[in-house]
Amino acid sequence: MKSLYKPILFFIYGLSLLFSAVMFIIIFFFDAYSTDMQSQKVLFKTDNFIWTLGVAVIFFAMLFLCFILVKKYGEKFLRIQFILTIAWVFISGMAAIVLLRSNPGADAQAVYLMAESAAKGDLSFIHPTDSYLSYYPHQIGLVTFYLPFIFVWNLLKLPVEAAHTLKAVNTILLCIAVAFQYGTLKFFSRSGLHTVKSAYLLLTGLFLPLLSYTSFVYGEIPSLAFMSISMYFAVKVGHALLEKEGPVSIKDILWLILSSLVSVLIRKNSLIYIIAVCLVLLVCLFKRFDSKVLIGIILIAFGAAFGSKGMCLVYEGMAGAKLPSGVTALSYFAMGMQESDRGNGWYNGFNFNTYMEAGLDSTKANEISKKAIGERMTVFKENTGYAWDFYFKKYLSQWADGTYSVRQATYPSYSRSAFFWDFYTGDRSMIVIGFCNALQTLMFLGLFVYSLFSVIKKEQNLVLFIPLITLFGTFLFHMLWEANSRYSFPTVGLVLPVMAVGLSKLFGLWFKE
Repeated sequence: MKSLYKPILFFIYGLSLLFSAVMFIIIFFFDAYSTDMQSQKVLFKTDNFIWTLGVAVIFFAMLFLCFILVKKYGEKFLRIQFILTIAWVFISGMAAIVLLRSNPGADAQAVYLMAESAAKGDLSFIHPTDSYLSYYPHQIGLVTFYLPFIFVWNLLKLPVEAAHTLKAVNTILLCIAVAFQYGTLKFFSRSGLHTVKSAYLLLTGLFLPLLSYTSFVYGEIPSLAFMSISMYFAVKVGHALLEKEGPVSIKDILWLILSSLVSVLIRKNSLIYIIAVCLVLLVCLFKRFDSKVLIGIILIAFGAAFGSKGMCLVYEGMAGAKLPSGVTALSYFAMGMQESDRGNGWYNGFNFNTYMEAGLDSTKANEISKKAIGERMTVFKENTGYAWDFYFKKYLSQWADGTYSVRQATYPSYSRSAFFWDFYTGDRSMIVIGFCNALQTLMFLGLFVYSLFSVIKKEQNLVLFIPLITLFGTFLFHMLWEANSRYSFPTVGLVLPVMAVGLSKLFGLWFKE
């Protein structure tokens, strides 16, 4: 089994280098953005290189200043920078609650209202036909996550809406995510760690979607937080296995299991990350077997596969009603091959309408979806140019948008000031779009440099590729599934430490720590 480790590692070398290079090159030349928040149509343009150069100069100038201060004050300055970054994340999140005043809408509103009902003891939303969960039962995990917070809010009778309280929870969770990602950096870099840490904190403080998504009452920030906790323990466990630094801690494995399962119960798309973690740790066992780690992998895989269904059974028992299996996965794949008013492969109602048309019968819904997939396959075969254009624009709409649809996600509001409205629909929106797209180019440059240095230095620790493998899995999945740049955000947030390492390595070519 040990002989399999090195070929798998070499495969990951090539995959990460090729994937990160293609991602960077395309994002360097193209931008995706939206100006009309009503239609939310995705537009495309070539990258503004002046913006990109300007943001790069600002970032590296700030990093150089941090470098000078680190040289002078060492770990003391890093502690101050860490505290200031956490404070900035917290203050930004709380300010967004007061200033942006966004309200949950669409799916987010449905989940929030169900959590409110459950907190009052009303489980009428557990219904076979007349409920949001009749179509999307997988959302039961997020409902359960919100329930205790709203329950406590009801007891305290706070003078604000429960939705705003959940935004405060998001803000705290984001601070926790930053702390755990910061802790993970010591495993990702063995040299120039001070500069790496400074680069990460700078990148975090500048990444506007990360700061703004705290105002979105849905699963993005909670899942990112628990994935970040999980990644810390996954890397720690994998490092112990590969570096043979004593026995693997049972406490670390328990934290890994808990955080991994919470992340996937909150947001089903976290399953891509879970698969990456389980596969990588399984390969790590080729180098050094540990029964505790194997049991942990099995528990994570089992919980991720059946946890949501188990929670549904509990709710069904309490409510005395049954939930159907919900909108089928095949209908999402069919929709991912279709055009939409917002962008190629984006939501156009096909999955929901098909399930309704089938009378909530999964078998019939799958038959309709198979037919739709066959029709689109025929169109693509007969028009290969159209097929290439369709999927290229689908790719751009998801990965070349540096705002990651945060303006659309936090849009619903009726009492926001004209100044902040202008950042959503007015002239100032182009400033936000330009900055975010330029920073995104810099971030993916860091990703490519990290991959390049890993290959050059022949990095032997496979567990350090978990973020990249997760990013690649997310890319593949959403090229087939329903598209949305918001779906890319949590994974990009998870890869921030890797991007920071790459940018610090680039910085280190000129300045040695």
